[in-house]
Amino acid sequence: MITSAQAAAVEPYESNGLGVVVSGATATASVTLTASVQTVAKYAGICARTTTGTSADFPMRKRVALGPTPVTLTSSRTFEVGTYTYRACVHVNGRWYDVGDQKSFVVPTAGSSDADGPAPSPTPSSSPTVSDSPTATSSPAPTSSPTPTSSSTATSSPTETTATAIRTDVVPRVETPDLPGSGDIADDPAIWVNPKDPSLSVVVGTSKAGSGGGLAVYDLAGRQLQFRADGKLNNVDLRTDVQLGAVPAVVLTATDRTSNRPRFYRLDPTTRQVQPVDARTVSTGFEPYGVTMYRSKTGKTYAFVSEKNGSRVEQYELRDNAGRIDADRVRTLTVGSLSEGMVADDDLGYLYVAEEDRGIWRYGAEPGAGTSRAAVATVGDGHLTADVEGLALARRADGTGHLIASSQGDSTYALYDRRTGAFVKSFAISANGIVDGASETDGIDVTTSPLGTAFPAGLLVVHDANNGGGATSNYKYVDLAQIMEPLTPAPDPTPTSTATSTPTSTPTATTSSPMPVGVPGSWSLAFADEFDGTIVDIARWNVTDGHNMNNVLTASGNVSVSNGELQLQLSSADGVVRGAMVTSSVVDGSGRPGFEAGIGTYTESRVFFPGSDAQPIYNWPAAWTSGQQWPSNGEHDYAEGLSGRLTANYHYLSSTGTHVANNSGPVSGTWHNGFHTYGVHRKAASADVYWDGRLIRSYPTYDAGGGHSLIFNVGRSNTRTPVLGAAGAVRVDYVRVWKQG
Repeated sequence: MITSAQAAAVEPYESNGLGVVVSGATATASVTLTASVQTVAKYAGICARTTTGTSADFPMRKRVALGPTPVTLTSSRTFEVGTYTYRACVHVNGRWYDVGDQKSFVVPTAGSSDADGPAPSPTPSSSPTVSDSPTATSSPAPTSSPTPTSSSTATSSPTETTATAIRTDVVPRVETPDLPGSGDIADDPAIWVNPKDPSLSVVVGTSKAGSGGGLAVYDLAGRQLQFRADGKLNNVDLRTDVQLGAVPAVVLTATDRTSNRPRFYRLDPTTRQVQPVDARTVSTGFEPYGVTMYRSKTGKTYAFVSEKNGSRVEQYELRDNAGRIDADRVRTLTVGSLSEGMVADDDLGYLYVAEEDRGIWRYGAEPGAGTSRAAVATVGDGHLTADVEGLALARRADGTGHLIASSQGDSTYALYDRRTGAFVKSFAISANGIVDGASETDGIDVTTSPLGTAFPAGLLVVHDANNGGGATSNYKYVDLAQIMEPLTPAPDPTPTSTATSTPTSTPTATTSSPMPVGVPGSWSLAFADEFDGTIVDIARWNVTDGHNMNNVLTASGNVSVSNGELQLQLSSADGVVRGAMVTSSVVDGSGRPGFEAGIGTYTESRVFFPGSDAQPIYNWPAAWTSGQQWPSNGEHDYAEGLSGRLTANYHYLSSTGTHVANNSGPVSGTWHNGFHTYGVHRKAASADVYWDGRLIRSYPTYDAGGGHSLIFNVGRSNTRTPVLGAAGAVRVDYVRVWKQG
């Protein structure tokens, strides 16, 4: 179990000077927050509740830079007569945390006054919405050292609260024997799951020995079944069902640092032996280092190869050449500095690359995805210590799972949510009394498939550089259940103390539910995405590739999540402009149900549409909902840029079978280069559109009450020059859907 001291070394927050002043029906709250680890909270402020537990939060500040330097937040709003509890709260890494002690205040009658705690300077707010105060939104400069600091100064607040980010220890069950040679010569494993008898699955591992290196094949007991001395082989990966001579085969790709080329092998499922199947020598032109394979939904198979003494990653398309593997280079990426660990997500079309001294990047895996990328994790964030090495993906059939990264600098492994990119936990591999632990790990691989009685919940295999008692490095096998089952362990209740003997408590996630901006009625939240992670949450969204929408084909590489926002932009490759689109619609064959907003729902998003005075809205962007059968099920474009102006439109099928576009025309006001809320209230036979809480139009509907998917996209304008990249990016802060009643 994690100790309080361990938790405090991860992401501690403190609140001081919490207080409320009540004047009539207006309450003004103030709090000072600090953190011993530099971070940026998506929201921070004061959460409040009625006596029945209903949320009555003060307006929150967004993107608050928290660190050792105190940040004071002040916020006001009006309240109904009654008693309220309140406390400081922050939103970090996709979760709300209560910070410090809970207090209470009373709004007795209009015009009366009640104070609790130190009196802040009142700064009334016009509405209880998230505020973008310039004093709270500036991002902190990256710190050179992520080492948490401890507080030794007495403060006015007696309470410190720590986040539940955790580190646990697991133990290996099996290890492999020494390889031929000496020293740290093992490097990277790949797991093959036997579909007929999972207990006969194997692990293929590389040896990068300068003399006598090659490939080893091991069974699930760690016994060596084969060793091929084929050269200084550094990394290896495999894919199944690759067509060779019209026969599906298990194909492996390994990087050969002796001959500077990728090598290709075929694994025989019966003998569990590997044999080379190179059609020819495919020279990289540099000393190869890391490798991962990718199976596209187009049916094509690719290999990504990184450069040992540079920053390039080359993508090769593998093809059948008379029953052997040939390969052609189709794309080159420049990462920035040395990269070895890579893994591809075949289901989502992503490539993850570990830049050793910087962090983890996500690219589009298709050859036409270009060079755009998103940061998933950063060295020095408290979870990764350089070098960042092996990457592996624990995939689940429902689209969930985890990205696992080797943090070689501190001999730990970081776990990230596959859907959101949010950090989940770190773990170390310690000795079990018979098998030693693992340290300074290079390559890793994982499978969530049950592998018989040996590993019924799946298997993680890691390189162990030190291998206590061995002549060479080797591979350790870890039961995946140890890693995946205790993802949310109970925190240690034992308090620790600061220099002021302050008791420490562990925060709990709050249950605050935001309400629509300016829309009357009683609402309950049915769907929300705050985009707090670093990748699109594929449990909620389908990122389209090659979909024809608004004068462009979409590209998944034009969609990213960072800084608490979903971002969609245009790109251009070879003179062809490509767009971006995400939808909550069901993905065929994915096993995911998708989400649809029905009659009686209100959909609201907070969106930044880029533009200029000369061209108020760039490109052809839209926030909209649509039925599965278009246009008979209707389409609500509750915010759409047309010919440089922002509009709100409705599409439907008339009684004569004609498509009708009921357009609003430009809506007066300045809507570009700032965040505004846009929403649509679907009723039984009509719809209301609100912008910034103001009703801008109502219209009758003819959509038979069908469910509507949520959609954001950006395409190419019919009349304007496209604005590419970040300058033309649509930024979505959140999308929320409420049910009425």
